[in-house]
Amino acid sequence: MKKAGPTVLAVSDDLLRGATVLGVWAHPDDEAYLSTGLMLRAVRSGGSAFSLHASLGELGTQDPQTWPPERLGPHRREELAQALELVGVQEHRVLGIPDGGCRDVSDADIVPVIAAEIERRRPDVLVTFGPDGMTGHDDHRVVSRWVTLAWRERGIGHLLYAGMVRSHATAHADLMTRVGLDPDELPGVIEDEQASLVVTLDEEELQVKRAVLRAHASQTEALVDIAGEAAYRAWVSAEMFRVPVSEDHAG
Repeated sequence: MKKAGPTVLAVSDDLLRGATVLGVWAHPDDEAYLSTGLMLRAVRSGGSAFSLHASLGELGTQDPQTWPPERLGPHRREELAQALELVGVQEHRVLGIPDGGCRDVSDADIVPVIAAEIERRRPDVLVTFGPDGMTGHDDHRVVSRWVTLAWRERGIGHLLYAGMVRSHATAHADLMTRVGLDPDELPGVIEDEQASLVVTLDEEELQVKRAVLRAHASQTEALVDIAGEAAYRAWVSAEMFRVPVSEDHAG
């Protein structure tokens, strides 16, 4: 069984060179915001990337009359495929769990599925949400638990939890507030010294990430309209991760 790391553990960016990356997320666009740069670093250095999503995020709209679930779900599947192609993700899979319904699915039903995917891909890097779910979303938190349990069972690769360091949240507090995220209350904010890896995107990587996020237009472009293009690009220009600790999903 893989042992959990200490509270703070620096992970070298070399870890991504030629790496196989497996991302496990709740909804389309989670991977785009939280790990595009990480996947790009792996793929562009000769590695590979794969993704697994629990749900299509068919409830992810403020306009359900225009976008009922039966219409939005297939649309978001197309957005996801386009976005992942831009990154170079080789294969992706959606489990088909109803949006908002992860907590209604037994760990015993899903953890073996994720564990089998870990065994199949044998990732050097496994990436998902931290136990906080980044935004506190129930689906995010449950997916984090599933992945952690599967990783501890298989003991393959490095598990990284996506988060946001406090200095980044503070620097972009105005934008975050305008899009409905309180930087002082966001569960996924960690102290700077807790970060194990920070991927700061160069200009070319940021251009790709912006194109990836644009592919998820149903979820992203309204935020861009609120935030402004320059502020939005700066906000998404870094990706931050920490390693698990013993108390994460301890019971």
